[in-house]
Amino acid sequence: MAIDMAAALEDAGFCVVGPVGSVYEAMKLLDEQVCDCAVLDINLAGETSAPLASRLLTSEIPFVTVSGNTQESITEEFSQSPFLSKPIVTSKLLSKLSTILREPDHVVS
Repeated sequence: MAIDMAAALEDAGFCVVGPVGSVYEAMKLLDEQVCDCAVLDINLAGETSAPLASRLLTSEIPFVTVSGNTQESITEEFSQSPFLSKPIVTSKLLSKLSTILREPDHVVS
């Protein structure tokens, strides 16, 4: 699913620097790459991506949260981002990403 989502984002003109399969890989990627926004699954390889969400928030990198869980069940780290339930509809994801990238305090690198 992540590879299909990455391909759809690339087709829409995004420069994709993932996907990654673990929180560790994602943190390492953030250390090495400039990132304008992210698509973040709450569950990465059986672990919560809450530490990654916290880092994105601290770094002021907007992200869209995706999950098989309900929006009501998400934790604080994810509550500040737009939410999409799985399965992901590409047009909805593109709309959410466009919205967060247009926010007045966001600067695209």
